[in-house]
Amino acid sequence: MDVVSLYDTPWRGLPDAPLLEALDHEGWTLVSRDVNTIPEFVKARLAAGLTHGGVIYADSKRLRQSDVRGLIRRLVAFVEKHGHED
Repeated sequence: MDVVSLYDTPWRGLPDAPLLEALDHEGWTLVSRDVNTIPEFVKARLAAGLTHGGVIYADSKRLRQSDVRGLIRRLVAFVEKHGHED
């Protein structure tokens, strides 16, 4: 599992729709705290017959935004549990 900050990619600052398209093209999954706008763009892609690389929503209430290690530990646990699923 590779974890890359969006800030370390050429996609930094992209609006949600083109970002989802770029991540889908690369086969990458987005980890986001944005439960307000990202779901709408995901629904729109699916309604248009498009795919996406996947989205995992990080719970801001349970995990501080500054706790990157905690987020990565939870991602590893998630992948170990669900990595075989499509």
